Amino acid sequence: MPNDTPWRLPTRRTRRVRILVLALALAGAGPLAGARTGALVAPLVQATGPATPPPDAEAAIRAALAVYAQAWYEGNAPRLAGVLHPEFTRQVVVHAPDAPDTLETRPGLAVLDECDRGLGRATAPSARRADVAGVQVAGGLADASLRLADRTEHVRLALWNHAWRVLGATSEREAAATGAPR
Repeated sequence: MPNDTPWRLPTRRTRRVRILVLALALAGAGPLAGARTGALVAPLVQATGPATPPPDAEAAIRAALAVYAQAWYEGNAPRLAGVLHPEFTRQVVVHAPDAPDTLETRPGLAVLDECDRGLGRATAPSARRADVAGVQVAGGLADASLRLADRTEHVRLALWNHAWRVLGATSEREAAATGAPR
């Protein structure tokens, strides 16, 4: 029998949510608090709040970049994914002596795949470094330089859901360099 009604019957989950909201309203808590007395209901706000930097943003940025570098060197892709923004990209400017410069762009998933394959583990533990310099914070955005063992990355970060995430990284290399692309 076809259902010609423009609405559908509530699901079990919908009924549970309605009961919970009603119970909170009757108890004087939740979004409908004051509904039974006619008082104004407080407006709903975004669950994650505004993107305001924490009091010590520079320390949080340095910590995020330390995790970024350490996860790369360890080949720990899940940990690296925790500090990358969903739209992360890594760009490498390649300088060639007899050809025009080129720009290689890798999306975040490709970088995570490279990390998972262990490209960072090829760096000797004694040579690994992650020196952060030039941190500049402007609201919920930041820029910094991250000196790794084989390159310097210019990193852009954003305060995303109350945590600093790496939006993108740019570095450069010579075309004559051998080895796996980074």
